[in-house]
Amino acid sequence: MEKSNSVAYVVRKIKTTGRSQLMEELQEAPLNETERNFILDIINGLSYSELAAKYNKSESRIGKWKRELCERLARYDKRKLC
Repeated sequence: MEKSNSVAYVVRKIKTTGRSQLMEELQEAPLNETERNFILDIINGLSYSELAAKYNKSESRIGKWKRELCERLARYDKRKLC
């Protein structure tokens, strides 16, 4: 499956932004605590199967959740730039 533009944007941001800056931006982002922890787990490299076990969801749902949160983060970043 091809990554959406939003997922590609967030993955690129994770790879190119310093950890302390990422943490600061995540604190300001419109995410609840569970969503923020989920993104942190992605940053820390947990696999879909590990995420599914931790958050009690199917791997398919983990993929959808990741995409939804990446879309929200990408929209938030774009609004900050305007």
